Amino acid sequence: MSTAVTIVDPSIVQLIPAPAGLPKHLADAYDRAMGEVVNLIDSPDVQSRFAHVMLTQLRTNRALQECTPNSIILGIVEMATHGLDPSVQNECWLIPYKGVAQMQTGYGGLLKLALSHPD
Repeated sequence: MSTAVTIVDPSIVQLIPAPAGLPKHLADAYDRAMGEVVNLIDSPDVQSRFAHVMLTQLRTNRALQECTPNSIILGIVEMATHGLDPSVQNECWLIPYKGVAQMQTGYGGLLKLALSHPD
């Protein structure tokens, strides 16, 4: 049975999945990153989907679990800052490189960024 953390914003209430099953250092990093994500993404549905995708990645990717917590937080926040969605095919990924998680933009993300900033 999964538990959830409720994050309350003055205008909305939403459910972000709790990081059950993660080592404490990763659970703390996930919680910190999701605290930032809810401030960067307006839609509660997108926030929830974003959180579920990132939690699944942290649970299933062993190499990502070995990355530094700060790099995981920075990668997740960078995705949200740019408005990129890890659940959209070829938009962005959180990739482990020698113990450091890095956000990588795919061609779909580059296209999205180019279209949203035509200048």
